Amino acid sequence: WQNPETRVALLEQMEHEGFPLEKLTKVQEFLNMEKCDLLDVLEYLAYNTSPLERQRRVELVQPEIVATLNDKQSDFVNFVLEQYIQQGYTELSLENLPELIKLKYGTINDAKTELGSLGEINKVFIDFQKELYAA
Repeated sequence: WQNPETRVALLEQMEHEGFPLEKLTKVQEFLNMEKCDLLDVLEYLAYNTSPLERQRRVELVQPEIVATLNDKQSDFVNFVLEQYIQQGYTELSLENLPELIKLKYGTINDAKTELGSLGEINKVFIDFQKELYAA
């Protein structure tokens, strides 16, 4: 779940096994866990763990995440984390990264000016999620 690429593969496998995303989100709503990550819903169902709301997950790990980043990277990651708190884990998909960049910077070129190459942006985007889901 910590890596956006394997998260997509996991969700696709779950759909193949008869657990489509629509059903999982219905379960999430039924459990009144809309402010939690889908990971927390799955862990709750599988292991009866206590779920974390997205806001709390971010509060727990944000200092560690930004400690390894420069100011511009921290600003971008904090922006992405706010989107995650509001919208959920789908904001953390690689597919959504271009939209986040446009929302924050206007254009890809403006983001590259602030953050470096697309490879560097991708690395920051993927790496902070490891910390986020370590909570």
